[in-house]
Amino acid sequence: MLAFTTCAIYLLLNAMLLEFTFSNGSYRIRQAHITLFRSDASSHIKSLPNETKRLLYANEASIKQYLGYAEAKIADGLSEILLSDNGVFRAMLTDIVIVRSSDGSEFKVPCYVASDFSITKEDIRARHFKIEINEPLVKVFVVDQEERVVTERLELGFEKPTDGPTEMTFEVQTDRNGELIFLGDPLKYKPNVLDKPWLQIRTERLY
Repeated sequence: MLAFTTCAIYLLLNAMLLEFTFSNGSYRIRQAHITLFRSDASSHIKSLPNETKRLLYANEASIKQYLGYAEAKIADGLSEILLSDNGVFRAMLTDIVIVRSSDGSEFKVPCYVASDFSITKEDIRARHFKIEINEPLVKVFVVDQEERVVTERLELGFEKPTDGPTEMTFEVQTDRNGELIFLGDPLKYKPNVLDKPWLQIRTERLY
C-alpha cells in the first residue's frame, strides 16, 4: 500500500526544465543549488477547511507537494524540477558559481533569491520555463573609520523585510580579503559587520 501511495504521488508531479539566464548576456550560472516553493500557497492554505489543513500538515510529503517545494542542482544554467501544480513561485539559490562571458572569470556567490515568478499550466505542458536575472554582480567589502579596506575574514549579517510577519535574515562569511560577491543590490538587505559595528560596508559593481 505504501509503494502504491508513493507511486501515485509521483505521477502527480511534472518534470520541468528551468533555465536561468542573465538579461545582458554578460554572465551565466555554471552551478548552484536551488530550492523552489510556491510563495502564494500560504494564503491558499488559510482558506482551506480545518480538517483539510489538519490532514495536510500531518504529512510532510503532502505539505511539501502542496507548497510546490522542490530541491535540485543547476548545471550550466539548467535545472530539472518536479512540480505538482502551477502558481507563483520563489527560487532560492545557494553555493552559486557564476562565469563572466568575456574572460571566463568565475565568481562564487553565497546565495540569491530570485523575484517571484508565475508558472502557468501552459508552461508546465511545455516543460520549460526561463527565469531572467536582471541584477548586477556586486563586490562587497569593508572599511574602517578611516576608510581603509579591512583585509580579514568577517561575518556579515543581512536582513530584509518580507511580505509576511518575519524578516528574511542570513549571515555570510567574507573571504580572507574581507570581500564577497553578491548578486543584486546588497544594500536592500541592510548589511552589517557582526560584532564590529564600527566597520562600514562598501560596494562596487562588477562588469
